[in-house]
Amino acid sequence: MLYILIALNVFLLLLIGLIIFFVLKDRDVEKKLREELETIKKVYDEKTNLFKEEADKAKDLANISEQNYDAIQKEIDSIKIEYENKEKTLNDNIEAKIKELSELEETAVKRAEDRVREYEKSQKTEIEKNMVDLVINVTKKVFEKSLTYEDHKRIIEKSISDLKMDD
Repeated sequence: MLYILIALNVFLLLLIGLIIFFVLKDRDVEKKLREELETIKKVYDEKTNLFKEEADKAKDLANISEQNYDAIQKEIDSIKIEYENKEKTLNDNIEAKIKELSELEETAVKRAEDRVREYEKSQKTEIEKNMVDLVINVTKKVFEKSLTYEDHKRIIEKSISDLKMDD
């Protein structure tokens, strides 16, 4: 009985280790995605600033008309809107991946819990079966004779009910 409890404890520890592994992996993926997004933001800001500076220089140097300057400003604004849309899409994708990973984790935990319950049930059945063999062998040695089927049945049922009360 002690070996079974030890085996169950080891199995549960392994299960907890797997759950922790998946949670840490999810965090790494999210961190990488957020870092990529920050890099994209920095590049965008740098390019936008450079573009604005170049537009200002071009206006000053070439004395371009106010109308052309407004067109360039509109282009900058449309690029900014496009960037914001892409940023929103990236954030939505990150959230979707996080949700998907969370659902996978929940499914894995449920499967593991089901396996633990099945394992416990099979081990209890195995213990009861071994108990029957043990009782028969012990009674033969103690009484130095075989008992009747009814005697065995009564002893076994009492032992099993005592075991169940101990649980």
